[in-house]
Amino acid sequence: MGLKEDTPQGRQTPMRDRPAKGRPKRTESEERMIPDALLAAANQFIADEKTSNVSVRRIAEKAGVNPAMINYYFHNKNGLLLAIFEANFLPLVKKLRAFEKDCRDPACEDVSIARLVTMIDRHFEKSPSLFVLHKDMISEGSGLSGTYSEDNGARGYTTIVRIMRLMMDRGLCRSDISPEQAAYVIAILGAVHHIMTPIFAIAFRGLLEGDRTSELAALATQLLRPQGEPDSV
Repeated sequence: MGLKEDTPQGRQTPMRDRPAKGRPKRTESEERMIPDALLAAANQFIADEKTSNVSVRRIAEKAGVNPAMINYYFHNKNGLLLAIFEANFLPLVKKLRAFEKDCRDPACEDVSIARLVTMIDRHFEKSPSLFVLHKDMISEGSGLSGTYSEDNGARGYTTIVRIMRLMMDRGLCRSDISPEQAAYVIAILGAVHHIMTPIFAIAFRGLLEGDRTSELAALATQLLRPQGEPDSV
């Protein structure tokens, strides 16, 4: 069998000269935008639907990328959810540590239980997906529970424990309970607005609508006020 003639019909086009098939290659700036787009899409779904049980297909479709990008950038869906939790939770930890710094400064007078509860409440209000993820992460059988307990669980709660110990030292919190017990009250009341109010609103047909933050902060102050102080504190 003879060789093919070197003609336009017989000559094969070198690979490097062939037109690219499929989607065009993304630029570096576009590549850097993919993980942010996935985080934003998943975060919005969770905030709107009050569940993290959103399919990777829907997340990727909203972000405008292939679902395989979730595995590429975050290993799996749990990795994506954990990244969302970190993005929403770490700013709260930063605020708590700033508050702790104020507690350590004897000259700082802007230290109160009411301010602490309000700060936590406001952060949850501005990060609606945070409580959804937090609830899912501490649920038994969650694929994220181990990572949450080891990497995130202590950062918020133990900071509040240190804050309550400092407030006790300054006479701003009752001292007949442990700092851990006081921190538990703070953590519960700081987020209860976002847990119980929607339930009560359904049960009582909206009778509890409105901002409850000031009432929750007052309740925390009442529960944790130092012994011997008048009820009006």
